[in-house]
Amino acid sequence: MTRSIRASTRRAVGAAAALLFLVGCAHEVDFESDPPGARIVVNNNYIGQTPCKGEFRVNTESTLNESYEILAYPPPGVIDVPAQYRYLARWDEPPRKMFFYFEPRQIEP
Repeated sequence: MTRSIRASTRRAVGAAAALLFLVGCAHEVDFESDPPGARIVVNNNYIGQTPCKGEFRVNTESTLNESYEILAYPPPGVIDVPAQYRYLARWDEPPRKMFFYFEPRQIEP
């Protein structure tokens, strides 16, 4: 009886450790831009306008669980400037802050 309890305990601990590895944790990232107001999209999901925060999933080694494509669209009033693209590969160490600079060209009246 004791042997079966130990075996089931070991299986439960192993399953919990495997689940923790698969789930991982979230890593908070600050998105900023100059000028502020850039629209941030991560893996086709709208995050918000800068300044804003987002989360990347990381594993127990604090590296990314998956790849991320980040697009920053120019703020309102900035014209003739393309969106900026960044790519973070799986297993990369996630940044704490991502900054996007858009040379401001104001709309002429």
